[in-house]
Amino acid sequence: MLTRVDYTVEELVAYVKRSERPIIFVEGRDDMQIYRCLEDQMNHGVGVIIPCGGRTRLLDLAKRQNEFAGKKVAFLADSDCFNIFGVRIELPNLIWTHGYSIENDLLASGTIFALMTNAELIRFETLLNLLADWFVGCVCAHLEGADLLISVHSNRVIDFKSLTLNEGYHSELEFERKHQNKANLVRSDSKRFIRGKNIFDILAEILSARKRRSKYSRANLYEISALLDRDSCIPNNTLKILSESIK
Repeated sequence: MLTRVDYTVEELVAYVKRSERPIIFVEGRDDMQIYRCLEDQMNHGVGVIIPCGGRTRLLDLAKRQNEFAGKKVAFLADSDCFNIFGVRIELPNLIWTHGYSIENDLLASGTIFALMTNAELIRFETLLNLLADWFVGCVCAHLEGADLLISVHSNRVIDFKSLTLNEGYHSELEFERKHQNKANLVRSDSKRFIRGKNIFDILAEILSARKRRSKYSRANLYEISALLDRDSCIPNNTLKILSESIK
């Protein structure tokens, strides 16, 4: 069993050749809590899920499938902003998340929102709209040549008390007007296109509020989302495709 996160592609290829078990390769270790919750649904407990240490290594491994033909292997990659920009590689047994990441796909069924009161749902929508303002600005600025700087916690982006964007995180309206089609695309289905970790940040902020009787951390919400709605928490038959790939 692989235990490190820094294996080279050569070492991963060698491991697949030796293995007799079905394998699902994922990008990194950060989301392994989610994958562990989904493991039984993906492969009925007979296979193994292994993080590759990043998308580049995952894709490099997927490109070398001819070296371990006949092995039961699948590759799951986060779409990130490829859903917005429209450019991504397609390979056999490579499955892309429907949303930005596996976190977004967990939100697709909407079951997790049943944990919130009506007032909390209103607060969530307000925070999500603020998040969309910032994210759209980042995407449109990137289309103008700026770095895509979105890997930040939502509490750096949003002032949760005043319900405003923090200084330095305001949307570039000029860029948004210039790329209105992309802006409209993101806003049309923000739970799919916005970075999922940021959405879970605001869910955890709401569901761990001081006055709540029951409080949920982001880790709690991942587990609940993955286990509560086993049949539909991942859209577009992702789990079915993964299971078929490693049968």
